[in-house]
Amino acid sequence: MTRCGRGVATLGIALALTPVAPLAGQATATLDAGLSTVRYEGFLASASFFLTPAARLDLPGATVAAQGTYIRFESGNRIVQGTAAAAWLPAVRGLVRPEFGGSVGLSSYTGAPSAAHALGRLRFHVGRGDRGVWLGGGLGRSFLGSASYGSSELGAGAWLALARLGLAVGGTYSRAGDTSYADFTANAIWRAARIQVEGLLGARASVARGGGGEGVYGEASGRIRLFGPVEFLLSGGRYPSDPVRGTLAGRFGSIGFRLAARPGRRRPSAALVDLLRREPRATETVPPPGAPELSLGAEAAGLRPVRIKVDDAQLVEITADFTDWEPVALRPVSDGEWEVVLPVERGAHRVNVRVDRGAWIVPRGTRVERDEYGGEVGVLVVW
Repeated sequence: MTRCGRGVATLGIALALTPVAPLAGQATATLDAGLSTVRYEGFLASASFFLTPAARLDLPGATVAAQGTYIRFESGNRIVQGTAAAAWLPAVRGLVRPEFGGSVGLSSYTGAPSAAHALGRLRFHVGRGDRGVWLGGGLGRSFLGSASYGSSELGAGAWLALARLGLAVGGTYSRAGDTSYADFTANAIWRAARIQVEGLLGARASVARGGGGEGVYGEASGRIRLFGPVEFLLSGGRYPSDPVRGTLAGRFGSIGFRLAARPGRRRPSAALVDLLRREPRATETVPPPGAPELSLGAEAAGLRPVRIKVDDAQLVEITADFTDWEPVALRPVSDGEWEVVLPVERGAHRVNVRVDRGAWIVPRGTRVERDEYGGEVGVLVVW
């Protein structure tokens, strides 16, 4: 019955927590806490306090995430919400790549019937490098109290990733029971060294019995890294309802700070809407034959030798999530081979190297993946 987990914070702190046990993938957990003011359509604006824990695991070609939200309004009423989602893009030859995904969720508001959904999705992506198109749909079931109704989605879109700018456009036809509507959206994301700006502009047209939140809507957000792990956040906008998932339309404005235990190029766990609506990263590729070659030695006391083979180098450096994205210099150990011993846990890691203070590049021994900000990074899986 309500929309939460997106644009509810007026003042909040995101704490990035590290899982106790290493997983075979890149795992992230966060906890958001703060104050908010939200105005759902048909209701007065209200202040509230919220807690939002989330966890996300990125494996080669797959993502699994879960998020919970607790909101307590000044009236004493509260919302409890939980959502889990997953997406799998198997590695296949050729231009066409399938994606299998879906989500389940539950939302409960004081004195109102609980809303829930279960939705499965299949998409096909066509593209290489920094651009592509997709076509797909989903089927599921939505629940409101003791009532239930079928739900479905059908959509298509395209994306383009430049050096610092990412663009995506798409259209989606959705049906929930006897309510149907169409959304047309355009997304943009731009990033510099310390700044990231995102924007969304959309329009909704009702097809049958009103889709809720009709007309033009949009959101904008910005992030500025102040120092170390501290970022300043600012966002606001209007979003439509989502009858498939049982949420109301609303308006929001937020300002806050984020504290990340391990800051770096990887974004903290995003709202689960990213997994279901945002376009995929570009198709993975292989580093060029002339790139430096990366390899790992055997683990000992939690440390691993990281080796890079490169010809005619005076200085070799590595930066990765396991260095907190700080450049680390390697030492020469033989002709054309450099080494440094670092704590590299099991899982999927992002890494780049550079030679003689040149450009950061993806080393051989990893696969190329375009990151969230339009750059390229190597993915290294350690078992």
